[in-house]
Amino acid sequence: MSEMLSVAKAARVLGISRRKLQRQMEQQGLETFEGAVSMNELFRVYPDIETLLAETTENSRMRDRVKAIQEAALLHGYGHEEQEVDVLEGRLKKIRLALLHSEEEKNLQTAKVTTMALALEQAEMKAEHYLEVIEEMNVRLLKLKSCCNDKQKASLSQMIDWLSVETRH
Repeated sequence: MSEMLSVAKAARVLGISRRKLQRQMEQQGLETFEGAVSMNELFRVYPDIETLLAETTENSRMRDRVKAIQEAALLHGYGHEEQEVDVLEGRLKKIRLALLHSEEEKNLQTAKVTTMALALEQAEMKAEHYLEVIEEMNVRLLKLKSCCNDKQKASLSQMIDWLSVETRH
């Protein structure tokens, strides 16, 4: 059996008034049981509710802030008119969209940082490998120098000195 939500809680999740949800439920034939509606029914009629239910803690804090603003508006007498409720609902939807966009942007930036970190790690591994190759080349040149004539030894000494200077950078 699907999880049940009270009509009031379902309305909060959807970001609409309970009264508006009840009207929509009647119009769309949403089944209820003792003042509660099943999640399956909500998913059927409101397919985007999954996104709303998956809100992060940051989104929850923003929702609490919006709720406080709505309650403050009600205390000042603005919440009784349908037009004011619609304005608040519109603002709430805009805030939700902004939150979804910022979450997507954060995920994109995280992916970019991860990609860059992997590229850096690969570059460091290559650099370390090249240093090992250069050290081994130096050892082999020194061995080769011991079995050459004087002219070849001078040339190898110049090459070893050059290699030593260049690898210090």
